[in-house]
Amino acid sequence: MDNFLIKQQEEYNKIASLEASIEGNPDPRELKRAIAVKMSIEGHSDQIITQILGVSKSFIRDWKKAFNAKGIAGIKLGYKWAKGKLTSEQTAEIIEWLRHKNYWHLDELINHLEDKYDIIYKSKQSYYDLFELGKISWKRSQKVNPKFEEELVKKKREEINTFLARHKAEIEVGEIVVLFIDECHLRSGDVCGYVWGETNSRIEIPIKNEKERQTYFGALNYQTKEFTIEAYPAGNGESTVKFAKNLQRKYSNKKIVLIWDGASYHRFIVGAPTIGEFREYLVEVNRLPPVGFANEFTRQLRDYLYSVCSKCTPTKSGRRCLVAREELLEKILVFM
Repeated sequence: MDNFLIKQQEEYNKIASLEASIEGNPDPRELKRAIAVKMSIEGHSDQIITQILGVSKSFIRDWKKAFNAKGIAGIKLGYKWAKGKLTSEQTAEIIEWLRHKNYWHLDELINHLEDKYDIIYKSKQSYYDLFELGKISWKRSQKVNPKFEEELVKKKREEINTFLARHKAEIEVGEIVVLFIDECHLRSGDVCGYVWGETNSRIEIPIKNEKERQTYFGALNYQTKEFTIEAYPAGNGESTVKFAKNLQRKYSNKKIVLIWDGASYHRFIVGAPTIGEFREYLVEVNRLPPVGFANEFTRQLRDYLYSVCSKCTPTKSGRRCLVAREELLEKILVFM
């Protein structure tokens, strides 16, 4: 009974000393240590303490051990209960913390180690090593289109695959040339970057206007993998038509299929207020076949529309098409 009373008095004295320290408005790090130890002595579970204070279980265990050994002095900033090295358990906790984040910042990691584990590394390399263990690397961010629609891309991909499968034989013998086309726009300033050079010498590149632009159009032959690239002063309808005509000359007497992105100057825009260079060009090159082939062409077009259109409904007299005129015309252009 006496031992129980003695132990109870000791805990009371410990709590009293911790309360006095807390009321003394200590450094925030000392305050967090004192509250964690006090709650543990009072019988609160480690899970509750970690949820309330945002500390790790090892933080509670280590600072309670230091307090029991040295009293209030053990949780002061000047006292070091460890050598400033993370245990394997603490390292695992930090890696888990890193993997559950959506973004990462070096200063945040530094504060996290100091607040939860009271560890401050002299070299930043120690923090970089933790990032590496968590499979977090330093890299350049990349832009992404917020209007990207996965379902629309999937639908377009399926249409392209269907077309390629239907015309596989013609593509393989070279009757149809399928070209994947795109363009990029470079500024003069883009040429500057990191290169190897002599330590005591600057690497200088003469540039009059770093915002000056240069456009490059490229086409990849789906069958032969041959790549064609041409430079143009700008990315617009005029340059698009010139590039397309050059491809026509290169693949003369061939049916050419251009697979491009949805930039306005790449498309035949149905219902557009102005015709535009590329739209006019498509009208010119996609002429209807001679009269002698009209019936066969009509049959092939009908079969194609039935295969790609999910809105055609059976009727007593055949099929009824519910597709809007604009969408129907775009499907016809794909066929042609």
